[in-house]
Amino acid sequence: MISFEDIDSLSIYLENLDSDDKTIATNNIEDLIFSGAIYDLTSDLEFFIRNTFITNANVIFDGFIATTPIRLINLQDVDTGNSRNVLRFTETLKQLFYCSHCQKFSL
Repeated sequence: MISFEDIDSLSIYLENLDSDDKTIATNNIEDLIFSGAIYDLTSDLEFFIRNTFITNANVIFDGFIATTPIRLINLQDVDTGNSRNVLRFTETLKQLFYCSHCQKFSL
């Protein structure tokens, strides 16, 4: 598991993860950007994004390319979010996406 907590602004670039399953968890990140490219077909990836104390949190998937299977994207208490310049990832995003207490999210 990779986790980040209580940061104003964070940009995470994912690339060439090893072949184990990965979980990325964030809590209380006001502005969060994911980008990068991961191509490992032998592992799975999960995202847990939560904001328990921030009321205006934003999440962006920007230029994120993933052929690695993404089992879950769980967003909780996110004000706005979107994806831009995303390849292949968006094709299955709607099937994997769970959002609790989110205001706006566009794919």
